[in-house]
Amino acid sequence: MAGSERGPFALLKPDGVGDNAALPLVVLLGWAAADRDKAVFKRNWALALLRYLEDQGLWPHRPLVLFAFSNGGLYVVEQLLLIAESDPRYARLPDTIAALVVDSAPVTAGPSAVQNVIAASAPPGWRRWALTRYIQASMRLRGPDGGMAAYWANLRRMGWGRPQLFVYSRDDPIADAIEIDKLVAEKRALGQDVRARCWKKSAHCAHLKHHTGEYTHLLFGLLEEVQGHSRGGGSNIGSSSGGSSHSGSGGGTAGALPADVLRSRL
Repeated sequence: MAGSERGPFALLKPDGVGDNAALPLVVLLGWAAADRDKAVFKRNWALALLRYLEDQGLWPHRPLVLFAFSNGGLYVVEQLLLIAESDPRYARLPDTIAALVVDSAPVTAGPSAVQNVIAASAPPGWRRWALTRYIQASMRLRGPDGGMAAYWANLRRMGWGRPQLFVYSRDDPIADAIEIDKLVAEKRALGQDVRARCWKKSAHCAHLKHHTGEYTHLLFGLLEEVQGHSRGGGSNIGSSSGGSSHSGSGGGTAGALPADVLRSRL
């Protein structure tokens, strides 16, 4: 897979695959301490992402699959939604989103969850101290409840008429599976096409490691569905089923990933 980097963005293209406007572009949005952590506000990050996609000629020409890990990635998706609603330059964004994948999110971000995030993100020392202060300051800026009520409300209505896949686990100490269950049920009640897979045992943002076969089966199946709609010129990708649940068969999918990948290193 060939790759090119610019700043915090890395574009990976499958070997032997030329430019194809119908090929989905998977945008990976990392969690709080994924790779190199950047203490930036998510709205600025979302705008930088859109500008990069425009500069590279990737948007609005390519269908986008937004792939968010934990709240760190899902906050960016939320901001993309709000930008599309408030900035006429990006009003077309929802029409170009082909699917949404959410890994280990949303997180309620209560005191215990925040402490678990910090413990998982940094060893004891100055980095953990700095991360604690940063998260506390960010939550204060988002309002009395850390902006959680508005955040979850935005996630409930976020549908775009496209398929959404949530993957999470019962034993995740950071992302509360019961709360994600409720969100999935509420979104389905709104007529959104939501698929969900919740494992009994796994790890936060590490389901690919613990359930490799089923995880790749779910992801590749979704990407192939999106690519099939794009080839056929379909304008209502994934809008046919309002409340499906795909658990996968546990088998992997052979072959290369049927998409280009943009990795955003937060």
